[in-house]
Amino acid sequence: MIQDRKKIKKEGKRLKFIREMRSKRNENKHKYDINYSGFKGNPKSKK
Repeated sequence: MIQDRKKIKKEGKRLKFIREMRSKRNENKHKYDINYSGFKGNPKSKK
């Protein structure tokens, strides 16, 4: 039971890390889209 709890804690940390990485990547992609649309001269509405 204690081992399971440790395992879950580890998984949670990993999932959190993956989520943070993903959000960072999305932010960078969004920035790129904004710059790119500004460069082309047609603003795209993108979430």
